[in-house]
Amino acid sequence: MPEFLDSAPAIILTAAAARTKTIRLTSTVTVLSAADPVQVFQEFATLDIMML
Repeated sequence: MPEFLDSAPAIILTAAAARTKTIRLTSTVTVLSAADPVQVFQEFATLDIMML
């Protein structure tokens, strides 16, 4: 469903990063009031390790 395309921005960002070597992708905004800060950290840390 298009309205839920970005329901997992960390996963989408990682999938895009896995397909490019020339573009640096980062997340500039994460709304911590709408998410658990520890979970957000864990997701990005895990995805960062996976991209090594």
